[in-house]
Amino acid sequence: MSRNKNRILVFIGIFVSRISGYIRDFVIARYFGANIFTDAFFNAFTIPNLLRGIFAEGNLSSAFIPNFFDELKKSKEHSIELCRAVFSFLLYTTIIISLIGMLFSTEIASIMGYGFKSEEAKILSGEYLKIMFPILIFISISALCIGVLNSFHRFFITSAAPTILNLGMIIFAVFLRDFFGDTQDTKILSLCYGTLFGAIIYFLVLMFPYLKAGYKFSLKLRLNYEPLKKTIKLMLPGIPGQAIYEINFISNRIIASFLGVGSISYLYYANRLYQFPLALFGIGISSVLLTSAAKDASNNDLKMLLNNYYDTFKFMAYFIIPITLLSVLTADKISLLVYQKSGEFNNKTTIALQCYLLGLLAYAGANISAQIYYSLKDTFTPVKFSAMNMLLNIVLNVLIVLIWQNNDTRFAGLALSNSICGFIYLFILLRSLKKRLKILDLKLLFFYCLKIFIFSIIALIVSYLTIRFLNFTKFNIVVNRLLNAIMPLFFGLSTYFILTLIFKVDFSIKIWYNITKFFGFRSKN
Repeated sequence: MSRNKNRILVFIGIFVSRISGYIRDFVIARYFGANIFTDAFFNAFTIPNLLRGIFAEGNLSSAFIPNFFDELKKSKEHSIELCRAVFSFLLYTTIIISLIGMLFSTEIASIMGYGFKSEEAKILSGEYLKIMFPILIFISISALCIGVLNSFHRFFITSAAPTILNLGMIIFAVFLRDFFGDTQDTKILSLCYGTLFGAIIYFLVLMFPYLKAGYKFSLKLRLNYEPLKKTIKLMLPGIPGQAIYEINFISNRIIASFLGVGSISYLYYANRLYQFPLALFGIGISSVLLTSAAKDASNNDLKMLLNNYYDTFKFMAYFIIPITLLSVLTADKISLLVYQKSGEFNNKTTIALQCYLLGLLAYAGANISAQIYYSLKDTFTPVKFSAMNMLLNIVLNVLIVLIWQNNDTRFAGLALSNSICGFIYLFILLRSLKKRLKILDLKLLFFYCLKIFIFSIIALIVSYLTIRFLNFTKFNIVVNRLLNAIMPLFFGLSTYFILTLIFKVDFSIKIWYNITKFFGFRSKN
């Protein structure tokens, strides 16, 4: 199957899961708002998400897939044995960590929400964390299934499966929140149990195609099994590297807990919107790149590996750059449309979203570039730069918050710090990659991005003029918000596409070819 078809499958899957995620966030915003209870929940929710980055999709995939291809080259039986060994290791490790986390949930949550002025918020956060900690077990063993399925190009089910997690929270919040109590702090328990329920179903959904592919589980722990030892060896240095997003956001939240009630929630709601394009054009397509790059590295085909990298990076930039500029311009309308909450909520969410969006290209590019290291079985180099980046992020967090003029929106400085650090991280990552792979042509990528940026600026002007002269007020409030958010994006992106088509940008030509072929304007043969 071609890379573009794989990307389309990933896009569709991620789109479905992200839409369900926005419905989930709308439900949370609608029924629970932004207060000490939601701050306590999001603080607790951050911790299993951080561990998920360490033991699940991110770090496990980068360590597991290159070794999986090595074993698969020997025989399918060898790859099955590796899966059995990895499963037992993940199962017992995450059970132990979950039990420890549940035992010390209050202390852990208090550290993460150190700046909470309310002692009640710290206690509640600990209670919520105790319920949600076991999701780590199901998410981690699900990541093994994802790694295997991605290796066989089953990208749709693996990218769409997180929808199950969101549905669990939505169903419990909408239909069962009153079952848990009459007060806001007890009603939020519905989100905690919905998360746990969703994680269990998530594993079951991925387990069946994994077993159908001929792969198995095992309860026998085999720490002396050499391919497992290689996988663990690659996982260990990759822990902070793969958890860079979560760790940066955690430092943001700790500082945000000092900045007033609702600060953590506003950052969360903004980050959720920011994660949509990042997931589509950064994290999503990097999973496609990792499988092809790991296979190229296993075959010692460096030229093909770099060609895959160029193609993926340019594909990302083609979409990310115009989306970034247009989304910054229309951030208030996007937030209003998704959360359907105006006033202070929308204003504060908007400014945080704009600051996050500025780093979109950096984190998407860094995620893609890191896959080359992982495919070469080097997880130490990205983690070294990640550690430097995290230290810089903490310093910038404090500095920007101190110099931020508006006390009511000071938390948005944390998102801005995150974006600045993203570009520094990308620059260091690319510079090191160039030293390692002398034939890597970074000028090719730079001038491509510059060309895309120029077209995007023209599209931005068109989008701005659309906002100035086209304002929908005649329909009901939801339709008005929908049209006011979509139309500037539509005209801006249409302008961008026409320009890139006129100047023969490769991806525009491919898109136009497929459109005309789909509608029968050219032969399908």
